[in-house]
Amino acid sequence: MSQQHRLSRTDFATVFAKGKRIHSKHATLILMPNKDLALSVVVSKKVAKKAVDRNTLKRRVYALAVPYRQAPIDAIVLLKVGALRVPRKLFQTEIEALLAQNLISR
Repeated sequence: MSQQHRLSRTDFATVFAKGKRIHSKHATLILMPNKDLALSVVVSKKVAKKAVDRNTLKRRVYALAVPYRQAPIDAIVLLKVGALRVPRKLFQTEIEALLAQNLISR
């Protein structure tokens, strides 16, 4: 996902404070209406100690969000502890369902 589809620092703070939160087993999605999709993915050191693992999880989520670039929403995906240990297919299915259910229905 290109840089233009990522949240700026000020937008991130606004969405984090005022956005609607939707929870799944391994992720939390924070949403706020906007003109087009802007996304940030947060993976803390509690989720994955190594930077390589955190970046891998971020890349996976950004790749899954590409089909929703036209969604009129700002979103933050917070990954929870255990997201790294989930099998890749299950993780992909869960994140796709979370994104599809909440980004398309807006």
